[in-house]
Amino acid sequence: MMSIMQKAITEFESKFGSKPEVSVFAPGRVNLIGEHTDYNNGYVLPFALPMITVIVGSKSSSMEIENKPSNENTESTNNITKINKNETNIFSCNLKDDEAYATFVINKNMKPGPLKWANYVKGVISTYYEDILDTIKPSTDISFNAVIVSNVPVGSGLSSSAALEVATATFLEQLYKLNTTVKPNNSRDKKTLSSSTNNTPTKNKDNDIPPSINITKQPPYISPMTKALRCVEAERKWAGVPCGVMDQIISVLGLENHLVLLDCKKMEPKLVPFDGNSASPVIVIINSNVQHNLGGSEYPIRVQQCQDALSAIQKYYNELQTIAKSDPNSHTLKPSLSTNNILNTEDIGNQIKSLRDVTMEMLDTVHNDKPPSRNNSIDREKSPNKNQTTTIESQNMNSVVYRRARHVITENNRVLRTVEALGKRDWKEVGRLMTESHASLSADYEVSCGEIDLLVDLALSVPGVYGSRITGGGFGGCTVTLVERNSVATLKAHVTEKYKQSTGKKCICYEVLPSAGAGVISSIKSDSKEMIHPNKPPDNISIWSVFAAQLPWLVPLLAR
Repeated sequence: MMSIMQKAITEFESKFGSKPEVSVFAPGRVNLIGEHTDYNNGYVLPFALPMITVIVGSKSSSMEIENKPSNENTESTNNITKINKNETNIFSCNLKDDEAYATFVINKNMKPGPLKWANYVKGVISTYYEDILDTIKPSTDISFNAVIVSNVPVGSGLSSSAALEVATATFLEQLYKLNTTVKPNNSRDKKTLSSSTNNTPTKNKDNDIPPSINITKQPPYISPMTKALRCVEAERKWAGVPCGVMDQIISVLGLENHLVLLDCKKMEPKLVPFDGNSASPVIVIINSNVQHNLGGSEYPIRVQQCQDALSAIQKYYNELQTIAKSDPNSHTLKPSLSTNNILNTEDIGNQIKSLRDVTMEMLDTVHNDKPPSRNNSIDREKSPNKNQTTTIESQNMNSVVYRRARHVITENNRVLRTVEALGKRDWKEVGRLMTESHASLSADYEVSCGEIDLLVDLALSVPGVYGSRITGGGFGGCTVTLVERNSVATLKAHVTEKYKQSTGKKCICYEVLPSAGAGVISSIKSDSKEMIHPNKPPDNISIWSVFAAQLPWLVPLLAR
């Protein structure tokens, strides 16, 4: 079978009449645990997949091609015309002819077009626009021809969009020889990163999309983290998806045989080994073939609900502190919230920057209490089970918003406990936490669906399965399952058969291991490992050592 890279090169030669100058790839990702926490500044535990998006291409030149759009603004047609040097022409091998071509002129006035996939590419180009201009002076012509091929399933929760964005960024860096390997001689890159650590999206009054990350003044050196954040910027602004930072970061920084614990508040990654040897369980992804569309789904509503919970908590504690300062003996104050603690904490509500800063005790207090400025002596009905939602609607936040916040807070805790269990090779505990995560995502966050719940139930009924859960943004997509090696075949057969009988749909199972992050394709192998990661260090050297040599400000992190 022709490899994915060979297919891209063959298509490029067919369409553009020459060999490509640059060949790059970027992987999709799966998240073992830590869902919908990244845009709340929480913890996530993803890894890069062997499923990749490949882009090959060259700077533009005048030539005849097949099926090239005749109008630079239409982005799709079947006509044969001549390429103009100032046009960028991209062909996607994964799409039908009427959606496969995008052609446009790159300039500072570039706008989203009718092809959704092309907008991800345009968005990334826009974040590199000034850097590219600096490298091609005095010319102002930025244009190229490219072919895209991907085996990351679209709409499956495996970050096909992040793979496309990061592949585009890697392609631009290589094609225009941008500075990604020289050690920075100043701290501007660190400051750029620091300004972007609060990644909870909020509404933009001007265009009703999440605000852009501040990347207007980039240093000459483009760090891996800056690269990832530029891709986040592209998805938020050009695709209108209020995403977090996890997908792009892991696509850039993924490492073979390692999960990455990412602290989305501090932007600190930590390697968690998972070597996949014979003594380790297997990670199986099962694609429900129920596709989602995060930009037009319930996903933005979940983001806003988390913001609503945060605002209610901030307001409550700010009001409580005001009361404590004016009347320390007020009966409104809770015994568990001592007056001294409140008085000694300046602007406690303002110090809560995200749901990462909220405990369950704080959330329950806000949800179950009346606003602190009101008389609080009236008895209230309480839930018989503290883990169940109260039936009384809070005047501070409603029960739906409460459940969204509860998922985020408990999920952060599950991620940290999972990392601890992985260190002990306690697979039963890892599986239990994964399954608990799914229950929370299904009941509290409500991002699952019937097909996904069925896949989880079917997997859990197989002896040897430690745990299973939905992965990705939700509303369809995939599950991720941890299973004993000798039970994999039984799992696949059972789930495939029963899922087909129950839904009429065919699910697809993938055995996966943590793989390398984005890179340049340097050669083609004759075996199934068709590409070599150019930045892959020797087996006894962590790739983070390579990054540390380039990023002095990450050395303390890497030494942990």
